[in-house]
Amino acid sequence: MRSFTVFFVCLCIIALAGSAFSSTPQITIKDLMLTAEKNFQQIHEARTAALALDQPTTIYLPEGIMIDVLGLENDKPVYAVMTNLAHPLESGYAAFYDQIVGQFDLSNARIHYGSQKVINPNVGFPNESLRAPGDSLLLIPDWTGDRVMAFDYATGDLVNADFVPSSTFLSSPKEAQTSPWGTISVSDQLQDVVQEFDTSGSYIRLFAPAGGVNNSILDNIRGHAYRPNGNLVVAVGGGTNTNAIAEFDSAGNYLGNFIANGSGGMSGPFGIWFRANDVLVTGDGSNTLHRYDLNGNYLDDFASISSFPEQVIELPDSNVAVANFQGTTGVLIYSPTGQFIRLLSGVTGNRGAWQLGNGNILTTTGTGVFELDYISGNLIRTVTSGVNAHFINPLIKTACTNGILGDVNGDDVTNSTDALVLLSYDAGLPLPQTFLDRIAIGFADVNEDGVSNSTDALIVLSFDAGISTPFPVGDPVCLP
Repeated sequence: MRSFTVFFVCLCIIALAGSAFSSTPQITIKDLMLTAEKNFQQIHEARTAALALDQPTTIYLPEGIMIDVLGLENDKPVYAVMTNLAHPLESGYAAFYDQIVGQFDLSNARIHYGSQKVINPNVGFPNESLRAPGDSLLLIPDWTGDRVMAFDYATGDLVNADFVPSSTFLSSPKEAQTSPWGTISVSDQLQDVVQEFDTSGSYIRLFAPAGGVNNSILDNIRGHAYRPNGNLVVAVGGGTNTNAIAEFDSAGNYLGNFIANGSGGMSGPFGIWFRANDVLVTGDGSNTLHRYDLNGNYLDDFASISSFPEQVIELPDSNVAVANFQGTTGVLIYSPTGQFIRLLSGVTGNRGAWQLGNGNILTTTGTGVFELDYISGNLIRTVTSGVNAHFINPLIKTACTNGILGDVNGDDVTNSTDALVLLSYDAGLPLPQTFLDRIAIGFADVNEDGVSNSTDALIVLSFDAGISTPFPVGDPVCLP
């Protein structure tokens, strides 16, 4: 009996060891991708572990297979091998790196070791379209590539794969938006901040929260938008301020929550869209598209969604489109009042959606950017493959002058010199025409009351002295 017990224990130990050191991950690809989508920290830990082992973070093979490290199993990086780019959740398998090396020829693959080292960087990307300066664009972040790509607003063609290039300023970009003052803001899910760039893709500043990372305000952030008054609002998916929409002024100062934590049952907010009379917010935890008034008060549920809505947009025909990652996955089309119209399912595992000038729908997944027929939902084409793409928004370049509010003499700083110019202007003293032009544009009107006078000069002097003011003096602006 004793020998049998010892034999049985040995068998159990062998079985446990075999499970712990299995050559194949135990997790399914669906579970791997779903847990990664909900918990960005899982991807970060998996990428960190892969790089420590000198293993890649992302692989794209020219035959149309994408391989992305998304998790850990027994401390080993686990990769999602996606063999059908249009339906990444419905095909493929989970694998360890030694399996991948044994199965695929990686000599012609695009291989990423983070965003800073890429082998064969042009594999999988179409030729970039030639565009005239000032043309309108669509901005799509590449989460794994730590960059923002630019596409043609009308056709959806790729214009610039590195419009906002990979840098230390971005670590996991989720959404890029045009700010009310004409710059580009990018919500960074891993760094928990909103960064700001100019319309050429150059870095300006850490926008919000002012002063840097503050996880009591922003943690695991997703999409962001702007209120009609110009304030920034950001979806918070983790930390002590979870399930809220945080609000900031144009200087990045935290004003409190635009939508209170869990208001209306909101859980896991992702996308935010302002319509003329209300605000729509998706929640992956609540499986719902929630509706609020323009002051952030809960109204009702616009629609129940199974089961992972991400970006929401209003279409030119006033219908509403939702990119749904899981469950009834695809692009969901609703009437303006929330009645379901149809599902566009030619691509699944969706994160972002936008309607092109030709009427078709541009949509994004963890494997690429695709074009769908708006009526049938059929896949028309793969625009770009092998990128971890997220929300889609337009960059509409308007005729305006970039600068700093209060900088009257055009030296790119706001200080007592500008205050002196303002006092001279208010006293009717002669000034150079360049100063008068900037005053006429509005750079002198720092309290935004429609006139430029000694009151503005006093505010500029206070700002220069380090005294806090309730006005956006010193902020970047783009004035018509």
